[in-house]
Amino acid sequence: MKRRFLFGMMLSTFIPLSVLAQTPGSGERLLREAATWEVRRPEPLPVTFDDDDWVAKVTEEETSVRPATRVEEALRVTVRGQSQELPPADAVSGSVTSAPVYAGVGTTHESSCGSCNNCWTPPQNGFGSRIRSRVQSVIGTTGPIREWFRCFEPTVYHRGTMSIEFGSNYWRSPIYVESALDTRMVPLNTRFGIMLNEPCRFERLKGVFELMGEVDTIPIVWGGGSIIVGGSGILRYHLVRNHRLVPYVHAGFGGIWTDSAGFANSPTTSNFNFMFQVASGSHIFLTKKWALFSETSYTMIHHLGIGAGPGYHVLGGLAGITRYFGGSDCCRR
Repeated sequence: MKRRFLFGMMLSTFIPLSVLAQTPGSGERLLREAATWEVRRPEPLPVTFDDDDWVAKVTEEETSVRPATRVEEALRVTVRGQSQELPPADAVSGSVTSAPVYAGVGTTHESSCGSCNNCWTPPQNGFGSRIRSRVQSVIGTTGPIREWFRCFEPTVYHRGTMSIEFGSNYWRSPIYVESALDTRMVPLNTRFGIMLNEPCRFERLKGVFELMGEVDTIPIVWGGGSIIVGGSGILRYHLVRNHRLVPYVHAGFGGIWTDSAGFANSPTTSNFNFMFQVASGSHIFLTKKWALFSETSYTMIHHLGIGAGPGYHVLGGLAGITRYFGGSDCCRR
């Protein structure tokens, strides 16, 4: 079949050539006529519009490029006149399945409660977050523990909320120095407080102030005397935030009475002394109303000239528990 096809092609080629060759003078005549042909260039079309007319003509006619494929035809969108908005999300046909949200885990801080308690949310890319990411890169992510700390919105930091806390520790005076006036104490302190303002009302501080009264009962377990009792007034500032760990600082001033004035190894010769304290600590909320606290403090008990002796100087702190009463209940979980 292929041979017949090739043979037919050869015949169709050679037959016209043979006929042309047998015609006398036909080839020469064609060559002479071809030499006399003139190459004519197309003449330009006459222009009847000036520049302004061309601009008006182009602007009044809508020109569009025809899409090459049906896909481009489907994707092409022509906006005429004013812009058109996309349809709302609820108008789109089909259902969108969202990921499940578990209570207390994976929730965000910008919930409805965040606008209610008006507290500050720690940034995800702050200095503490960078340190935490470095630690997690070594020991792995904390998972539920991290979520337990971060997914909490305190509701007790509002004006008028009251609190009571109890703390204890082991104190020693003087500070890390061997002395004949060495004194060891076990403070048993109870504090009563009330919140003075709403959070985030101060432009620079963005926290809550708490006025507290402290009842000091400090048994002496080593050294001159047996007991120190008194009271102090404390002004505390809470750096309120949406977190279970809420830091604070405070300062206080008060007075105490001690029976150590008559002892030879007592650091003071006066039964009445003044007490100064500064502290920094934090609360860890277990529930909305109960929290553990731990603080580091410097406490000075001194006679301020009404007696003699160096007084008590303690670098220690307290650890205990706090119970809050009142607060906003607009954020229920």
